[in-house]
Amino acid sequence: MAAAQSEEPITVLTARHELYDQFREWCDEFDLTVERIPSFTHDCPTYDGEHGDEWQDKVNSAYQSGVSASRIHKSDLQLFDQRLPCQAGDEPCQFKRKWDDLNDDADVLVGHYRHAYAPKSVSDRTVVIDEYDLEAWTTEFTADSVHSIVSAYLDGNSIPERELFNAETLDDLMEIRGDYTGLLPSNVGSKDDFNQVVESNGHTDGDLIVETILTAERMGNGFERAHLGTVDGNDLVGVRNRENGSVTLLKRPELDETNGIICLDGTPIPELWELALGREIDHWQALSKTERTTLLDQHGYNIIQLNDSYKPYSSGQWVTPPHDRTLMELISAYEDQQVSVISSDSALHIYEESEMLENISNTEHFGNFVGSNEFEDVAVGSIFGSPSRSDGYVKRIGALANETVTANREDTDGRNKSVDYGEFGNKVVKQYREMGVFQAIMRFGRNDGVEPNVYVNTSSIPDWVPTIRPKVADLSSSAIKVYATLVNADGGLTATEICEQTDMSERQERRSRRTLINNELVQSESHPEDGRKTIYYVN
Repeated sequence: MAAAQSEEPITVLTARHELYDQFREWCDEFDLTVERIPSFTHDCPTYDGEHGDEWQDKVNSAYQSGVSASRIHKSDLQLFDQRLPCQAGDEPCQFKRKWDDLNDDADVLVGHYRHAYAPKSVSDRTVVIDEYDLEAWTTEFTADSVHSIVSAYLDGNSIPERELFNAETLDDLMEIRGDYTGLLPSNVGSKDDFNQVVESNGHTDGDLIVETILTAERMGNGFERAHLGTVDGNDLVGVRNRENGSVTLLKRPELDETNGIICLDGTPIPELWELALGREIDHWQALSKTERTTLLDQHGYNIIQLNDSYKPYSSGQWVTPPHDRTLMELISAYEDQQVSVISSDSALHIYEESEMLENISNTEHFGNFVGSNEFEDVAVGSIFGSPSRSDGYVKRIGALANETVTANREDTDGRNKSVDYGEFGNKVVKQYREMGVFQAIMRFGRNDGVEPNVYVNTSSIPDWVPTIRPKVADLSSSAIKVYATLVNADGGLTATEICEQTDMSERQERRSRRTLINNELVQSESHPEDGRKTIYYVN
């Protein structure tokens, strides 16, 4: 580990608590001291529900209103008119106690991406960010949320020149924003303000949302953008979707007091890292494409591609349950074991409703596997479809980066040619589609000696990744179903038996069987007990 060699204190920021233990094991191996940075959602008994649902709801409501964990504990009397039960006695909450006791001289601190906002976690240390996650530093407010937050802000603040504009509602702001040149007051200036924000269904970022609405400039694609300056050293960008009224805030953590920043990403797109961090980065590729291919081979990865369409499954619109069911049955039959499945959340719901998951060993959706080791011992995995993003999402990320993204659907066929979003927009799509599929592939069989077979039902795979393309992948669903039935059979089957087991007509079975024979996937011979019959079996 670099920390052991350089004797440089580091902070590792990652996605999941389960990874904290992994880093702790590595630190123990290299005789490094390691501390876990306290987490409000993990270490506060009140938030965790130990003092009842009512208290948990109160604390969560304040937290969702943007009140920080430390402020919730410091200002509990103002917020709740009584002490938090986790600190009602003489002892402070264990969350606060763990922060006070945090050994910031430890060789390694391990925490979540959002701990980048805490100076004690990152100052005078090298910060290592484990995998790209822009969402950790962005907050999207729906149109309904924007309405209530803006109303709460206008009710609770005296805005400069407000008497001139008489702005009381979101509609008022929209009317006067072209003329507004004043500076907005922060709505989090006192303890009483925090209380007002929570009680009025507001948000501590109400001032930033209002400033975004008043000052954002149109980008010509249905989005507006405003650079909001810095607050507490954090660089702020606001983006508004003109079509649906949502507002997104990006708060880039202030990392100037660190000794350096190292970003770890197996599938990096430097421009997106620069968007997240607000600074230029030097991209150093540890392994060439050839070396990465060799590494996959050394770990025994067999990546079997089952489709030449990119199959966008996130919305659920393009999911093909009958065909996917057939492929799942084929994989299970061929591997003689249950298969694990990664797909979109929508697709998994469709599979469940179609009773397709009864013989599946485990499932996970694209949005929940980053940093996960759940499949590290799985030898047979599958990926169905690819993670896709809406036009609005791609445009929104572009707007945050001050890039105008448009969607060109000319010649798009929904199969092999996807929407063209331009240079920057296509990089956003690549990050979440091709790189997302590759990240899913790498979830399987990560432990030594597993040598996983990963079946990928999409063409959205980075071009340098070596794949195997079986003949059966190009056949119809009915031919694949017959093939799976024969693979699963104990010995050969007659045409009548194939019809019975696949519930096909004689004509459909015959056509499918001939296709398999023509592709040299199935052979035939006389029935050992009745020479008048023919049996068919897989080569």
